[in-house]
Amino acid sequence: MSRRIVITCLGSYGDVFPYIGLARALQARGHHPLIATSASYRVAVGEEGLAFAPLGPDVNLHDQKIPMKPP
Repeated sequence: MSRRIVITCLGSYGDVFPYIGLARALQARGHHPLIATSASYRVAVGEEGLAFAPLGPDVNLHDQKIPMKPP
């Protein structure tokens, strides 16, 4: 019986790519994994043929300070 599985993670490539591997293994076994993570990883997840959903906040992959908007 196949299942739809949502995998959520935030962080750097070192946090996301192990879950991409897990999702690919689940997909190979007939399941339907979806990775919910920062929008910055949309292309990387899509290139692996996996479903993607954006999850905030978006992470700056260059570890640069992002100016805050005044309230």
